[in-house]
Amino acid sequence: MKSFSAALFALLFASAGHAALVTQTVDYTDEKGAPLEGFVVYDDAISGPRPGVIVVHDWRGLTDYTHLRAEMLAHLGYIAFATDFAQRCR
Repeated sequence: MKSFSAALFALLFASAGHAALVTQTVDYTDEKGAPLEGFVVYDDAISGPRPGVIVVHDWRGLTDYTHLRAEMLAHLGYIAFATDFAQRCR
């Protein structure tokens, strides 16, 4: 199912004329100073204020699937931030 949704996503947005997505890793700390890492993605073809979405992963942590979902949201005009809560438990 994962490969089907990825293929469908690629097909839907391949000809949509969107600029390349901007993706970057974000290092931050929790309230106790423990280092954490997240992933932010947005479409640079959209200017001005945009809504933001926090993407929360499943029990496996921050995976390629989590990144894909964040990218899908970015194509819809959101700034998506995927945080790795599992990293805090390690």
